[in-house]
Amino acid sequence: MRMTDPKNVLADVAEIIEQRAKTHGDFQDNFKMTAALWSAYLEVDITASQVAVLNILQKVSRDQSSENANEDNLNDATGYAAIAAALQK
Repeated sequence: MRMTDPKNVLADVAEIIEQRAKTHGDFQDNFKMTAALWSAYLEVDITASQVAVLNILQKVSRDQSSENANEDNLNDATGYAAIAAALQK
């Protein structure tokens, strides 16, 4: 496993979030829509920031269930944490 500075990881994740905006649209719109769909399906109110947190948990689950470390899972979790924080503001 290669070692890197946390600032580099955060910069990489910020770039990924920017790229995803080009293919997936605005994160606020996307997470609000997902929250509405999950809320209707589960018959429980889910907020956009909760969607991001639940996505983090999915990435942690994937990371823990794999024998091989995949930095994408932790990078994605970092991105979802940033999105959750942005959505709570």
